[in-house]
Amino acid sequence: MGRVSRYREILQAVFKEYACLFNQQPEGVDVIAICDDETDTYTIVNVGWDGGQRVNMTSVLMRIVNDKIWVEEDRTMYGFVDELLAAGLSHDDIVLAFQPPKMRHLTQFAVA
Repeated sequence: MGRVSRYREILQAVFKEYACLFNQQPEGVDVIAICDDETDTYTIVNVGWDGGQRVNMTSVLMRIVNDKIWVEEDRTMYGFVDELLAAGLSHDDIVLAFQPPKMRHLTQFAVA
């Protein structure tokens, strides 16, 4: 299996498991995993109603760019990067894209 195919498989598994776990809570908010292998974009969106407030939020956004997983956004307490590492990916496979490019070298992850 190629590197990108492996990334796709891991991202889909982690995202779908997360959505399944959090959809079991009866809050009125759906947690949806969107996995697009054509654009290599993977996201978790939360939509619905929490009491009288409308919820429509992207909580996680990751992309595969230049043979790396770019973590664009992670607003969860779940720790998606930890899940990727636990699935066998290395720090060199992951770019913390939400960090400014000039600061990425200070992390233990890939810079680009």
